[in-house]
Amino acid sequence: MTSVEKASKACELCRRKKIRCNRELPSCQNCIVYQEECHYSKRLKRSYSATKKKNGNPVLESAIPSLSPSPSIENGSAMLNSDITSLSNRIFKVEEKLDLILSLLKNSSEPLDRTERKDFPSLAMQIRDANSLVNTKLKEYSRRFELPSQKTSFDDLFSSTFPNFDAAFKDIPDKEWAFENVQWYFRYINCWWPVFYEKDFMDEYECLYRDRNQVKGAWLVSFYSVLALAASRSKAGKDQKLAESFFSTSWYLIQKPGFFLTPQLEKIQALLIMIQFAAHVSLHTLCKALCGQACLMIRDLNLHRESANADFSNKDAELRRRVFWICYIFEITTSLVFGTPSVLSDMDIDCEHPNYEYGRYFSEMPTGDLIFSSEVSLTILKNEVRTKVYSRTNTSNARNREKAIWQIHEKLLCWERALPIELRQYFIALTENAQIYEELDFEKQRLFSACIEVYLSYCNTLIFLHRLNESVEGANICLDTARRAINVLKFFFIIPIAKNVCYLWVFLYCPFTPFLVLFSNIVNGKEPSTDIAFEDLNRMYSVNRFFVKLRDIGGDLAEKLASVTENFIHAAENYFAVQPAFMADAFDFASFLT
Repeated sequence: MTSVEKASKACELCRRKKIRCNRELPSCQNCIVYQEECHYSKRLKRSYSATKKKNGNPVLESAIPSLSPSPSIENGSAMLNSDITSLSNRIFKVEEKLDLILSLLKNSSEPLDRTERKDFPSLAMQIRDANSLVNTKLKEYSRRFELPSQKTSFDDLFSSTFPNFDAAFKDIPDKEWAFENVQWYFRYINCWWPVFYEKDFMDEYECLYRDRNQVKGAWLVSFYSVLALAASRSKAGKDQKLAESFFSTSWYLIQKPGFFLTPQLEKIQALLIMIQFAAHVSLHTLCKALCGQACLMIRDLNLHRESANADFSNKDAELRRRVFWICYIFEITTSLVFGTPSVLSDMDIDCEHPNYEYGRYFSEMPTGDLIFSSEVSLTILKNEVRTKVYSRTNTSNARNREKAIWQIHEKLLCWERALPIELRQYFIALTENAQIYEELDFEKQRLFSACIEVYLSYCNTLIFLHRLNESVEGANICLDTARRAINVLKFFFIIPIAKNVCYLWVFLYCPFTPFLVLFSNIVNGKEPSTDIAFEDLNRMYSVNRFFVKLRDIGGDLAEKLASVTENFIHAAENYFAVQPAFMADAFDFASFLT
């Protein structure tokens, strides 16, 4: 058999640093992190069998004398090899033709109700769909008013910039100041996203101020990222610059050689904290890159396999599980927003769910595990929506897709019924618009605020699920769910709970999803009731107010989405203005925002 040469799939940087390459185009994850151009050379690597044949066995070659074949034998052997190669090529081509014929026969035997495959509705795709709706449905009225039909690209929404190394904060901050900010992190962040055991982290903190050389570099990355998160909660300009400086220090530390070379649990923890801050300052492309690196380390450490925890104590095994599930939530939700393939969704996951008994080791707020466990279960269902409803196999047949939709719908209802009693009573209050926030104490207000975010995430999941449901019932579920979600924003979230908003809001429950449902319903003229149409427009204003409110909290992305929603509201107003049923009504954008 002839030797086979295989093309090397890794880029030049990954081959040079001897690290795993995920082979993404136009740039792999490692090149994004190291800020280098990604090049895939045409270099070939010879297979083991070919190398062995070329090099031979020196011991045997020296022991056996070489024989010089006659010219006639050489010519005959060459002709025989040529005939064998030609026959092999012809057989291979015949097999290809047979496979093609069989695939055509299989396709012709399938039902004729094949439907076009649709990708999962990423944020950029949702905005493009709304733009397309403006261009098609309102085109006949273009002479009467100017339409905001400018396109919003992926690069417009998600900045691809990276931190500036010149702003790195290289000195250890004051101990008392750092202590207050670390305590804030464990009370307000780590309780919902349990990345660290509080006691273990504080032990390293004390060690840092005794002797910096005794602290691991990965923990130092986490320390500066925690300070960046804590400092960013202040609206003062100097604190914002200080937060960016802390994060730049973390970014500088992970650029050191060897950080991505060997996978460690401490490094994954550091990357998770950096992801949270990057989302806060709208560096969402950096979120995706850091998430990819964390997933590679998870795969190398087998955190997704419960059998890998057998050699660890119960406490350490629980920490490994929680780190995996946090990364799972981040990676699945970011891939849905970006519309990119997920790494962890294709893996065989058998990791156990978080154990409530260990919640007290992560934060003084024991109810934080209620939110975290609910997010884990809901994210699993989100991934199931994409893999079963938006996959190639199920979208090729409308009946299969509708069956999958209702099966997952039943699972979502079971998820809601199985919520802990503390969360279920808040879900009921949110559905009924019951004003209970002021009646709660401070800790319960925090839990209620977090429950609102879970509720909005649940609503978005229902909308994504029934977006492809062609039945009337599915369309009604989408519309009713969108109205309930925006009602929550309007009555509960904007004032006074916006100050407690999660830094990952765009990935977990971006309100543009229900906004698009109401906008499409209005512009398509599907709402026969004038009063309900006015109420839906008012709800759209509430989404715009949400983004305006989050400009100081959510960075540039919230400001861009505020501008986008304002343009679409303007288009909906103009559509109303040319309809006979609405000619007598006037709209004032400012009146809805006061």
